[in-house]
Amino acid sequence: PESSRYITPWARSTEPGLNGQGFKFDLTQWDPAYFTRLKAFMTAAAQSGIVVEFTFFCTLYDAPVWSASPMNAENNINGIGNCPPAEVLTLAHDDLTAVQVAVTRKLVQELKDFDNVIYEVCNEPYEGALASLPWQHRIVDTIVEEERTLGVKHLISMNIANKQARVDAPHPDVQVLNF
Repeated sequence: PESSRYITPWARSTEPGLNGQGFKFDLTQWDPAYFTRLKAFMTAAAQSGIVVEFTFFCTLYDAPVWSASPMNAENNINGIGNCPPAEVLTLAHDDLTAVQVAVTRKLVQELKDFDNVIYEVCNEPYEGALASLPWQHRIVDTIVEEERTLGVKHLISMNIANKQARVDAPHPDVQVLNF
């Protein structure tokens, strides 16, 4: 998207970058406009009786998607995400995992009052095996931990496969398996 329309949970810095389209992100700062928009969307959905499946992360399908991601070291001032896209949604990089855990906690905090939301860990994590199961379980654990702290509980879903797949040992805190 155009720089003026590209909004994420992370705030922009004053350092030019992002493939020549605006300023780099600061993965330690939140963008209030993102959360205002998210809550307005969730409120409108609730008023219309719509349940939203909120997806925390999405598979980085190809180079253009990764080149636009705030988690790519080229696009943030923190130097986090200096890795190939196949390692982003894994536990291979502690600094990247810490950012993902932090944004998950923040999103759970912001959405805690909505009873019309189901949390989905990752969209199509099976595409190219780019989102490891241990990483997905870490995100589920983070959601559960944060909700326990907040005294709330929402359904958690995991996207399993496009058509069919065997589920041998589902995470005990996941209530919805999407196919």
